[in-house]
Amino acid sequence: MNNLEISEIKDIFSGSGWGTDYLDLMKSSRFDVWEGVEDTSIYRCFKIDYDKVAFEYSFNLRRCTLEFTLNTSEYVINKPGVNDVFIDVEVNEDITNVFRYPRTYFTGSAVLNLSTGEVEQIDIDEVSLR
Repeated sequence: MNNLEISEIKDIFSGSGWGTDYLDLMKSSRFDVWEGVEDTSIYRCFKIDYDKVAFEYSFNLRRCTLEFTLNTSEYVINKPGVNDVFIDVEVNEDITNVFRYPRTYFTGSAVLNLSTGEVEQIDIDEVSLR
């Protein structure tokens, strides 16, 4: 999540039914996990080669912090709307940090090499926030 552009995070917000107003004001983002993986599931598993299996999985990260930064001047102008989208705000002289604390859900697929025990390919197909 830390490698995503603001526009990609905006797509995740939108797909999760969260408001995307004011995300265009954000200069950077940071994602932290402070409580681990829950509800891991493997939905489907099938052999794709003599020593490889593919599987579909899901899990969620129970407690996360999604932090954005924006110019304090932009925050002051848009304060009521920004405060409707974000839970916490830290206002500093030049930069303001705003926060959401989502439970983050992932679904994806992977390929496991049975001979080596290594995951050779892993894809995250969907991310949603609650």
